[in-house]
Amino acid sequence: MAYVSNTQKLDVTDKAQVQALLRHWIPDIEVIDCTGHKWDEDEFSKGTWSVLRKNQLTKYGKAVRRPRNGFYLAGSDYANGWSGFIDGAIESGSSIGEYVHDYLKTGTSH
Repeated sequence: MAYVSNTQKLDVTDKAQVQALLRHWIPDIEVIDCTGHKWDEDEFSKGTWSVLRKNQLTKYGKAVRRPRNGFYLAGSDYANGWSGFIDGAIESGSSIGEYVHDYLKTGTSH
């Protein structure tokens, strides 16, 4: 099982392409079959969860979570912990929900 960040570079449904890639690590591997889903081409998801670079969340995490004129972002990609997981989405939604509640009550952002 693997995740591909760019399906233009690797067609996860093409056995020959998958085998050629895997042979970088295991030269004599023979791929019998493969399957995959191109999430970036999926009409409903239009992609996957974020895959952040080293230090990206540390550097920009607080800024992304900072509201702008009553506009708040929530979701697993913006979570304080468990980014990319349902736990992160729950944490983010719960925290931001409280901020939105306060904003609607007082008109001021955190």
